Amino acid sequence: MKPNWPQIRLGDVCNIIGGFAFKGNHFSDIKGDVKITDINSPYINYNDAMLINLSYYDREKLEKYIVQNTDFVVAMTGATIGKIGRYFGKGIAYINQRVAKISPKNGIDKNYIYYSISGNDFQRFILNNIDSQSAQANISSTSIGRFPILLPPLPIQRTIAVTLSCLDDKIELNNRINANLEAQAQAIFKSWFVDFEPFRDGEFVDSELGKIPKGWRTGTLGDICHYSSAKIDISSLTTKNYISTENMLSNKAGFKSAVNLPTVKQTTMFNAGDVLISNIRPYFKKIVYCDLDGGCSADVLCLKPYSPKESAFLYFTVYADEFFDHMVSGSKGTKMPRGDKSHIMNYLIVIPPENVIFSYKDIAEPILSLKSNLTAENTRLSAIRDSLLPKLMVGEIDI
Repeated sequence: MKPNWPQIRLGDVCNIIGGFAFKGNHFSDIKGDVKITDINSPYINYNDAMLINLSYYDREKLEKYIVQNTDFVVAMTGATIGKIGRYFGKGIAYINQRVAKISPKNGIDKNYIYYSISGNDFQRFILNNIDSQSAQANISSTSIGRFPILLPPLPIQRTIAVTLSCLDDKIELNNRINANLEAQAQAIFKSWFVDFEPFRDGEFVDSELGKIPKGWRTGTLGDICHYSSAKIDISSLTTKNYISTENMLSNKAGFKSAVNLPTVKQTTMFNAGDVLISNIRPYFKKIVYCDLDGGCSADVLCLKPYSPKESAFLYFTVYADEFFDHMVSGSKGTKMPRGDKSHIMNYLIVIPPENVIFSYKDIAEPILSLKSNLTAENTRLSAIRDSLLPKLMVGEIDI
């Protein structure tokens, strides 16, 4: 039997305030003075926040807008409305206008409140309470405070929060391990193919890209890969192996499951070992190393290596910031710039002998495989958490 927990409003047990209207021309690169401008991840790190020069403001008046480690915020407007983010970092952050900070009152478990608004019910509530008079999606802090939640006794609040936090902590640990693995493979790539550290005892020759080891050559991206032209039926895809620019993540963070499938009959096919690049707004640096077969949208470029043994070398070649700078330099359009496919394939690269590329493959592919396994584990953990969350919140599961 479900427990008879009282239903209250979020605003009854939390202080909810909207952020301060910082001026755009007061942005700065001063470390320590930060503002949150966009919530696009469950976690907001210090390095992800934008910086503001606080010398223009009275800091005492801004104290109520401070978010500290593990505090959480909600986007109040735009495409990310209702998105929740938790702030992690040693630096002080100030919430910007149209971002709400939710601060539970004494006697209420902060993490319980966080999970109370992490489910689909909160997102539906936000969409149903958008200000109809506003030109774009917008909700007030007062409206957010009307969201109904169940309030069990404090010990049960803590138990529910700990149960769900264990899953999130493991997901975050896996994310940190993945970032470390990626950094290792990148460091080795730079050591071998940029700094040539293992080959310094040999002879070097001049090239378009400076001095390179003898026996190596310069070429273009088109010398090691081509665009996939194969097609796959949409009916054979799922939301887990369909990749579009919408479900690719910025800053080289991979991708998440798609919300839905397109209505077209066919789309571009990709295979394990291919590399996907979003061709819209290349400055977002969206890239995916494929560890499965599937399909991608027309706005995603599928780079297929000529040899499967060159997959890792191809991936880390185009993973570099210099590659995305090259894409941006040749992109066309202002509001929605797209990379030029010919220009992309003309990206100059250093091409080592096959035996060197294959040796790098033997190092990099196990790293990418482990990263893939951890990503798959995170998908399973997220599904478990999302299944448990609504049942715990209504007392359907006895803990």
